[in-house]
Amino acid sequence: MFKETPKEKFSDLDLITKLMQATSVKRKEDYTGYRGKEGPPSIEVLESATFVAGSASKSNVADGENDNDDMGSPAAGGRHNDDAELLKDVMLSKTKKTPYGFNQQYTNFLVGISTEFPCLTRIPLSPGPEQTPIAERKRLRELEENENFDPEKYMCDFVGCNEDPIYMAAVAFNIDSAAASSSPVDAAELKRLPNKEYLMRAGGVRETRTLCSLADILCAYAYDRRLTSGDPTVESGWTVWTLSSTLSWMDVFDSVEDALRASLHRSLTFPYLRSWTLSTLALRDTSAVLKLGRRAVLKWLLRIRGIFKRDEQRYLLNRLYLDDYCVWIQKISDATLARFSDAVVEAMPRLLRKDEIMRWRLTELENYIVAACEELKEEDTP
Repeated sequence: MFKETPKEKFSDLDLITKLMQATSVKRKEDYTGYRGKEGPPSIEVLESATFVAGSASKSNVADGENDNDDMGSPAAGGRHNDDAELLKDVMLSKTKKTPYGFNQQYTNFLVGISTEFPCLTRIPLSPGPEQTPIAERKRLRELEENENFDPEKYMCDFVGCNEDPIYMAAVAFNIDSAAASSSPVDAAELKRLPNKEYLMRAGGVRETRTLCSLADILCAYAYDRRLTSGDPTVESGWTVWTLSSTLSWMDVFDSVEDALRASLHRSLTFPYLRSWTLSTLALRDTSAVLKLGRRAVLKWLLRIRGIFKRDEQRYLLNRLYLDDYCVWIQKISDATLARFSDAVVEAMPRLLRKDEIMRWRLTELENYIVAACEELKEEDTP
């Protein structure tokens, strides 16, 4: 079969979700300015379908993904673009509810199920996520990290990890960048995702926060990927959820440096191995996969989604975060992801200065344990 136009190239044919449903959003030049600004209206198309009286849409029922069930609904104003930020803040201040999830688009999702699914968030059940402002979430998260950081555990891992076969395998593990960029995307998984449109202003607050949370989630997975040599275990869901501030505390970040700094703190507080070397390797892996582009990032997101899908508690995180991330990453431009990847690379030198970015005096702990070990060796020497 020949092309109607010879040598014509069709892009993104492997990103199946984009092809599942014909939806479109006009570009800003097609609109008259709103309040003197160019840009599309603050509307997001959630689903397009032809309605027939007496019938129901079968697209989501088959997959058990009815967006109108009693599990929660998108927050009012949660999908507005940046032109409606002020209106949204006024509405939320009246309802006193703080949204969460991808693009801060959910409220009431956890109402009534928090006690049944305690592993969905570390935010205290009382008052709960809706009544916990973002600044308070961040404060409580850092307080949790400070209370759980164990200097003795860190020092023991610092001097003893080289004798741990799991650590040695994790450090030596190769993320195989070539395979990540060339292997095909799982088309069957992409077909199960709903095709949505996300109206985020390029370079706006919402896009920045979404990208920063993406880096946070990828970094948590990168750590677990090294720890398990790329073969997830029954603990992988807990590890990714715990190390990601976005998933465990429903936190948001305004800069990639803040997001990855939080990842460093959590990776030195909670997991089996608490090593600065291993944590920084996870940062480098995150930077590497972002550099590979949308498809490599999508493959990692699908793997994270698969981990949570098999988790009895955390499978609901797919609905709150991973499903939307898997759709959204197919739609953003390569240039946008490239700019964000460059921002991660630019932040790396600052993130590697542990004495400047960490809240704990890691170098002092390392020097102390090294001196103590040398002293013990001298005492044992006849």
